[in-house]
Amino acid sequence: MATKRKILSSSKPEKDFVLYGIVSSINDYRLAWLLNNKFNIELKKIEDLQIEIKKLGTPSCYSRYSTEDGLAKLEMLSNKDSNSLKLLKLDFDFFLKFNNEFNDVINIKAKLNEITEVILANEIVVSKQIPDKIIKKIMLSFS
Repeated sequence: MATKRKILSSSKPEKDFVLYGIVSSINDYRLAWLLNNKFNIELKKIEDLQIEIKKLGTPSCYSRYSTEDGLAKLEMLSNKDSNSLKLLKLDFDFFLKFNNEFNDVINIKAKLNEITEVILANEIVVSKQIPDKIIKKIMLSFS
């Protein structure tokens, strides 16, 4: 059963993380496997994020993966459902959230770009193009 979440604009996202957007044409399970190998972690699939789309009349499900090792935590969220409907209208296929306790936080971008199946990996920061409310929506989509 997938998790249903409401996105509230008044919620404040946590500040101790680094958020990345990834462009890649591979499936979520393949990217999780590649990340596991690159970062020596154990990302595991967790309950999908389910969002009710009133126009479609059916829920959309977005894959989520997570791993924790003590204080270090990494989470991955797909930005597309099985029908390629985007969760957020950003040009990323996946979002990765690393907390600041993650031991490779300094080398994340370089390591992500070493994965040949990753077309682009960029840190997502609040800007005119990506306002704070979009960052909040992304953060609330994680577990």
